[in-house]
Amino acid sequence: MEGVDSEHGPPPLTFPMLIEDSKTFALILLNRDGTPYLRRALDYLKRVEYPGQIVICDSSHPEHAGFVAGSQAAYPDLWIELATFPDTVEFFDKLEATLDRLPAEHAMLCANDDFVIPDVLERCVAALSSDTSLSCARGRSVMFQLVRQPDPGGDSNVGVGLSLYPMRSYMHAGCIERTLEFLRNYSTTMHSVHHRALLLENVRYTGAHSGNLIFFQYLFSAISAVQGRILCLDEPFYIRQGRADSMSAQMRRASYEHWPLLITSPDFSRFYGEFRQAVLDFVAARVGETPPTLPLDFDVAAVGLMRRGFCGKEFDNPEEVKFFERAGANSTRENTLIREITQFAVGYPDTY
Repeated sequence: MEGVDSEHGPPPLTFPMLIEDSKTFALILLNRDGTPYLRRALDYLKRVEYPGQIVICDSSHPEHAGFVAGSQAAYPDLWIELATFPDTVEFFDKLEATLDRLPAEHAMLCANDDFVIPDVLERCVAALSSDTSLSCARGRSVMFQLVRQPDPGGDSNVGVGLSLYPMRSYMHAGCIERTLEFLRNYSTTMHSVHHRALLLENVRYTGAHSGNLIFFQYLFSAISAVQGRILCLDEPFYIRQGRADSMSAQMRRASYEHWPLLITSPDFSRFYGEFRQAVLDFVAARVGETPPTLPLDFDVAAVGLMRRGFCGKEFDNPEEVKFFERAGANSTRENTLIREITQFAVGYPDTY
């Protein structure tokens, strides 16, 4: 089955859980001026009795920084650590500083408007702990949208829409073939469980080699593929919220920095060239001499990456399609989890 290491299968849960040990794992909540979402995320983690260390990585402006500063006192049932920075500090700089000081062997980046499933998170940490050939591990993911819908009685209902948010495995043993497979069938590794040392290496390299919003995400994920195999368990792991007011949604409507206008940008060739060279240089540093055909192979494979970004091509993975069908079917574990999370989110009207 795609998404599960057929030789070993999902690692069993152990107690005490690995995610309870701060030397083993840290969940990093990324935040900037997102108080309503951060409050909701912490309420959710309290509700599911999340047992591990939660590091709030924050660079908010003063009007939001107060909530972050008071979060430890407001949530005594959660194990919260703060990594706070001035609002002038850039994303990669604050992330590098946060990762550099953590003792955890593994770490995950979680957006403040998204939700993790703790038991699958535990299995991902267990997989990384037992298999050094993996650079990161994750499970399946969906994205939900909440839309207010007026009804004839004058009240408002909330409609819930679901879409697949691809998470795949890249399990080729060879670094070059694995990286080309990543390009042909992209899925982000940003929100996965990583070896912290590899994640730190990735953050430093990506921050130094890309400035475009889209291509830094591509580069970050490609570096993960170069670093090692990527495992995707066939279980719900990360539930994302799609929002019309998010930065990416706003840029998608009117910015040359984002798809679809990105492909018409006068800087597109430069963005792609920087991305391409950064990946090829990282591969060469990893494996030494590379085949002379690799640059052309890279470009051919990257056609799939561009097609996905510009055309929105998805659903070419049968196992992902089966997962999404289960997510929409009544009484499945996937559907139950997603319903619980979306119903929980509905209770926070300032987040949609």
